[in-house]
Amino acid sequence: MNKFFILLILISTSAAACPNLAGQYATCTGTTGQMDAPTKIEIYQTIRNGITTYTMTSTEPETGERSTETFKTDGRTYNQSTRDPDTGVTFSQKTLATCVGDTLVLNVNITIENEAFAEIKSVMTKMGTEFKQISTGTSMGQQIQDTITCL
Repeated sequence: MNKFFILLILISTSAAACPNLAGQYATCTGTTGQMDAPTKIEIYQTIRNGITTYTMTSTEPETGERSTETFKTDGRTYNQSTRDPDTGVTFSQKTLATCVGDTLVLNVNITIENEAFAEIKSVMTKMGTEFKQISTGTSMGQQIQDTITCL
């Protein structure tokens, strides 16, 4: 019986530790232009078995192209590889999503043909109706430090 209560406390603490980022944000701007700021972002959030999952759909400003990514905060690193059909080049991405206090932290490593391309840490928060993503790291050997704010 005690094990059940300890497990229940751990699951509730894990779920409570993740921020509520859910919302639709119509206007996004970046501070430095180092990272593309989407014109619109929608974030959906679910909690299942004590694990918070974020589904983020963004619309790119120049092309209108929509992309959706899902991040689970279960302590596991997720690997995804894509092979470009036109060039045959393989892109690989490793992503670890964790919740720290009122923030979602994404650690992303990207390689192209097994060569380091980018290593970026993004910290995401929500204050009232404002969503903020602070990204730091390197991409193509260049330092990145950018803040994207969405309303």
